[in-house]
Amino acid sequence: MKFRYVTHLSWLILAGFIAVGCPALAQTRLGLHVTQEELNIWRQRAQKGPYKSAGDVSPNSPGNWDRIVANRNAFAANPSNGRAVAPFLTNGQYVTSNGNTYSWPEPGDTNVHWSMRLRDAAFYDLVMGVTTDHAAIKQELLWISSQSFTNWANPNGIWRTNDGPQGEVWQPGDSAPTFGITSWLMRILHAYDYMGRAAFTQSELNQLDRWFFDAAEYWHYDLDSSLTRDMGFQDRLNGNYTLSFNPCGPGFGVQLWAGGPNAGQHAQAYNNRRGAIVRFTSLAALYLTLAGRNYTDGRFAKSGVNFANGTLSQLVQLGKLFVQEWVRFSVFPQGAVGDYERREDPPGGIPDNGWGYAGSTIAQMVYIADAFARTGDNSLYNYNTALGICHTVGTINDGGSRQGQNRDIRFAVQAHMKYITDQYARYYPSNDSPTDAFRIDGRDPRNGSNWNDARDHTMVMGNIFFKDAFIKQAYTRTHPNSIPYPSSPAYYGWPHYTGEMGIFPGVLFMFGQMEGLVDPYSAVGRELPPAAPGNLSISVSP
Repeated sequence: MKFRYVTHLSWLILAGFIAVGCPALAQTRLGLHVTQEELNIWRQRAQKGPYKSAGDVSPNSPGNWDRIVANRNAFAANPSNGRAVAPFLTNGQYVTSNGNTYSWPEPGDTNVHWSMRLRDAAFYDLVMGVTTDHAAIKQELLWISSQSFTNWANPNGIWRTNDGPQGEVWQPGDSAPTFGITSWLMRILHAYDYMGRAAFTQSELNQLDRWFFDAAEYWHYDLDSSLTRDMGFQDRLNGNYTLSFNPCGPGFGVQLWAGGPNAGQHAQAYNNRRGAIVRFTSLAALYLTLAGRNYTDGRFAKSGVNFANGTLSQLVQLGKLFVQEWVRFSVFPQGAVGDYERREDPPGGIPDNGWGYAGSTIAQMVYIADAFARTGDNSLYNYNTALGICHTVGTINDGGSRQGQNRDIRFAVQAHMKYITDQYARYYPSNDSPTDAFRIDGRDPRNGSNWNDARDHTMVMGNIFFKDAFIKQAYTRTHPNSIPYPSSPAYYGWPHYTGEMGIFPGVLFMFGQMEGLVDPYSAVGRELPPAAPGNLSISVSP
């Protein structure tokens, strides 16, 4: 069956799918993470909650919808306010250093950016069933995708590579501004997705689709050039992870907590910064594939490197590969991920910082896995392994109910929740029990008076799939050992409760307490087709 987007509320198309034998209870897919059934619930929540207004669920629970409406109103009043600006170029020609572009692409005002208002206006129209803001949203999308400073496809423009035609020096890797730019792109993609393809002419779709492909290909090249070249794998793209060096020598890596395992080079490489890149590149590629695109002529089509062959299908495959590698090389049997190496970042900081950063990385992997599962491909949620490198080798060994099982994404989410529900007693730099000021529990000190994070909410989308009672207890703060949501959550550069790096309108409003109410994994209208023929072969042993 030819895959397509289902036009919002298009019962004629839905009837057509049912007529050809799809299950009567299958749900109608409208976007990357939107089904008709979810949309129906969001419309109810916009009127009555939960997560409409602050505190309507529990003490300090977020008022996601009220904030979305405020952002939409601000966008409607001045759609172009805070538009992206060209990065500062020291040589006047192309980007050459991370420091010069750290704040790009959005200047922001009170930490609410143009891309967030744009996205929330599109989401507001979707939930309200109106097209009030469509013309303004379309204007902004067409504007940003036509600017020379966002022309990712031009090898002679400002976005170059360290091995480009002029031998440029730009190779951002996973440092700033990479994750900021790809998170900005993710918010814009969400706005485009919420609008629905029927809102655009074919010419406009052609412009926007190609722009997103060019962006995904450029940032994918940045991501995979370092992973493929610098990790020492013999043949990563064909599943041969034999190493050319020993990364596990005496004193390797960073100890994650007092007496805990060490995160070496590979565990640290699969981090929240690279996760933000692959979250955009893989989901943009998935969106375009589901929209019927099959680009094969990208900027790097003739690059001569096997991780960049210029095709859309490769971007889809490499996104899935990254998630599998993250489980294998960065999820620890004891219940942690590589980002815990940030446990006191910056120096002199607090031991819970690693838990906070991990809340972004785990959420990024959940979002990718969930988007694929919504097309009928559950392979990333189901992927599990005991393989790894150095201290990530082994089955689950945290003393819990899953002891001895292979590691998977669900375990990473469960483990993240165990820190804030006192299922783990882990400390850095030393065990100071019973004071517990050094305890890794998502807050500092024990009462959270100095620092209190809420990045247990970022990954709740995954529990629509898992239906795990403990995870739900933890993120709703109803576990016996939970404390209420913080009144002033720790700040990381984006509005609270909008997901990792602020990519969603409101995570709890959209996905919180949806377990058992919807089943987006049985949806029709957005099935992922078989992989397009190509010369790339990727396999990851379980």
